[in-house]
Amino acid sequence: MQHRHSGLAIDVPLASLSASASSGVSSSAAPSAAAYDFHHHSHGHASDDDDTVLDDSKTRKKRWTRLAASWLPAWLTKGSNRQRSGSSALPRANSSRAIGKAADGSGGGILGALWWRCPCTRSSPRSKRVAARLARSSRLQLLVLAVLLLALFVGISVLLLEGLGRLRFRGYFVGESGAGGSGRQLGFYHEMDVDMQALRDATQRPAGQLFPVGAGHTAREVAAWVTERRRRTNGRKFLVGCSADWHGYVLRSFLHLFTELTSPAVGWEDLTTQDPVGYFYAQDPHKAPSVLLFCLNSFHYPMALLLEHTSYFQDLRALGTLLLVWNDDLHYYDQFDPLVLRHQILTRADVLVGTYAYQMDEYFASVTRTLAPRDLPLTLWLPHAAGPDFTRAAASFNDHPINKLLLAGAHGANWYPLRHWLGQYQEHHREQMDVYHHAGYYPPDNQTEVFATYLRAYRAGITTTLLFQYVIAKLFEIPATGALLVVNRDVAPLLAALGLVDGTHYVGFDRADPAPAITWVLDPANRALVDRIRRAGWQLVRAQHMVAHRVHALDLFVTDGRALYNAPADYALASPCPSVALPDADACEKRFAREAVYKCDRWFCGAHSVLGV
Repeated sequence: MQHRHSGLAIDVPLASLSASASSGVSSSAAPSAAAYDFHHHSHGHASDDDDTVLDDSKTRKKRWTRLAASWLPAWLTKGSNRQRSGSSALPRANSSRAIGKAADGSGGGILGALWWRCPCTRSSPRSKRVAARLARSSRLQLLVLAVLLLALFVGISVLLLEGLGRLRFRGYFVGESGAGGSGRQLGFYHEMDVDMQALRDATQRPAGQLFPVGAGHTAREVAAWVTERRRRTNGRKFLVGCSADWHGYVLRSFLHLFTELTSPAVGWEDLTTQDPVGYFYAQDPHKAPSVLLFCLNSFHYPMALLLEHTSYFQDLRALGTLLLVWNDDLHYYDQFDPLVLRHQILTRADVLVGTYAYQMDEYFASVTRTLAPRDLPLTLWLPHAAGPDFTRAAASFNDHPINKLLLAGAHGANWYPLRHWLGQYQEHHREQMDVYHHAGYYPPDNQTEVFATYLRAYRAGITTTLLFQYVIAKLFEIPATGALLVVNRDVAPLLAALGLVDGTHYVGFDRADPAPAITWVLDPANRALVDRIRRAGWQLVRAQHMVAHRVHALDLFVTDGRALYNAPADYALASPCPSVALPDADACEKRFAREAVYKCDRWFCGAHSVLGV
């Protein structure tokens, strides 16, 4: 190849350039002498193909590209065919395209920077665009790096806070809880100086923490304690956050309960103020109210008033006010972390009232184990009941019902695995069983009377408890309509404590095999006995287990300290495993252990606790 400049001919051997391109010179090697001469002398030159003088900028860039490709190392031209093929020698055209990519920003890397710094292209618009792209890319990389570092910092911080919170749940880094604003120890066990070890021995619960009213022969002391508290107060009884929240709920018995409590005949009042301090002083500057019943209705109504005015309510307790906390589902307590439960609810209430109070000691075991048992409240069992909707819909006993069972209620496999199994059983035994589909917990129009009418039309209604032995409302609603109650025998001891006996007032079935009981109930040979059992259940529920009876029981306790409903003294939560719905005993036990006890139902519960969120 021959180059001409100002009449001078410069010979550059073509073979030397080809050899250089194919030899893969290292990055530290210098360009050949021919390339050096070409760099210094080729300001205007002609191609061997057409001898045309190429002096414009675009042609010079192409020449620089081909020349650089002949000696730059392969790792600088990433993305080229050299890397893809693994070849050590490439055509110059391919190398030129690789460097061209670096020049326009699409190849990136070091070549882009070298091309931008090249004197022959520094002033071109294209090089400016490349520079801008490189600058933006650098800023983006820095931003991504900063975000990643921030995310790492936040993640480590959350884990540390969560760990610290979990340690606090176990009693570390937490000061001793005081007695509230009163400055004195309050509650039944302190005020009546009960021997806690003697109580544990009498109830045969050596690890017990929460005890029911009247346990261990303390019924007389409880009555004296309630009477003394009432004597020091003005006799007024308040519901806090109870009545309004049950409007529209599918289970109307609670709405009837609180409505009847506030009737003139019973005399309770709804507390609607958000300023209890000013309200109670304005009502009576000399005496405190006798009873405050706070309702924990759901995850949506977390008893904010009780938590926000804890110290003030402790002052009222010191003046004689009975502080009661009522709840239905024990899982509603899962919205609180263990510290809130310990220091703002369990040690700040006199009595825990609930439909499943007989399970509270075992349910809260992980929370109460760090507390002294005498600092804890009493528990009062106020069972579910049948509301007036069921008596109105079934005013008389049905002597000619449909000879089938009616399965009603939620069928979710998570909470009601046995009922879910019955739903599947019904699909293959439609001649034995019908299904009344659950209307949801907040139906658009109340379905209670419709449900009661359906129940009354059938010979029997079949239902189940949860994984744990919840004496649910349907155990009273079904017999209230005159239908025979058919339920798993896991709750037999609790029903017996309420006067309902298996084979006399209802029919129980084995959770491992419900089918024989279903067949027995529908057998024409047993019809007379079945009708006799369902009539006995109908009469007993109407005589003892309507909402009006629960109103009387609650009011009797806060007035005289007497408890009408008591679980068996030796009752303990039993495993429901295995069953026909959960035949794998190990999997069933794990699920039971997880669901049957308290657990904070929040993500990063420990971190929330530390931050006070």
